[in-house]
Amino acid sequence: MSRLLEFETLNNTRDLGGMKTSDHRVIKKGKLIRSGQLAQASDPDLEQLGRMVSLVLDFRSASEIEEKRDRIPEGVEYRNLPVLESIVEGISRDKKSEMEFLDKMNKKPDETRDYMIRMYRGLSRNEFAVSQVRTFLDIILEEHPKAVLWHCSAGKDRAGVVAALLEEILGVPRETVIQDYIATNDYLVKDVQSLKKIIRSQVDSMGEIDERALYNFLGANREYIEAFYDEIDQTYHGFQGFLRDALHLTEEEQNRLKEMYLQEDE
Repeated sequence: MSRLLEFETLNNTRDLGGMKTSDHRVIKKGKLIRSGQLAQASDPDLEQLGRMVSLVLDFRSASEIEEKRDRIPEGVEYRNLPVLESIVEGISRDKKSEMEFLDKMNKKPDETRDYMIRMYRGLSRNEFAVSQVRTFLDIILEEHPKAVLWHCSAGKDRAGVVAALLEEILGVPRETVIQDYIATNDYLVKDVQSLKKIIRSQVDSMGEIDERALYNFLGANREYIEAFYDEIDQTYHGFQGFLRDALHLTEEEQNRLKEMYLQEDE
């Protein structure tokens, strides 16, 4: 499993280092970090990030960034790399799309889960998203003096899917990858409770919000990531087919990533 990093205000910032691969190697520590947005980072958190990170990749849309701009430590490079070309209800986390999504799903809360599954299935076939993931891999294939940190809003959907892809490319077993995705639920407990309060304060006109809709919207559901993988299997005839035909990631590049980010298990 990825390792939770201790910060004052960042509850879902994790180092992939230490995750074991099928060939008995481990991901190097201090190289690959996934996170949620950094807008609320305290000054001590920024100091700590500055010691650890040389590049921040922000997967959010322009409207999400406008509402909550990252705090970036001095000397750390920042790049916006939106994974989605436009606002996608249920995944994008700007205020307008959140409210519209919950208003719609509160009327039929059981449909929230099915909607999210469809969104995850679509990620593997979305040409813009796939091209942005390829750009992410190109960046990861470059040498960096410190860790590369990538994030979306909560660190669950966009950052979580990209983390899953990278972990599997590096050889982490599928079940471990899925468990690491689900672990987000444990790390986001405080954030989810806070978000629930904010949402409820903003949607008085909706009346009582159905807890099923909130859970399906805010949770890292195993069915979501499994739907993503299932779509890959159906569309590209397996994970290697996805790497080859969608991401155009060569075997040489896969080996290069493993050379860069794996080490022998001690």
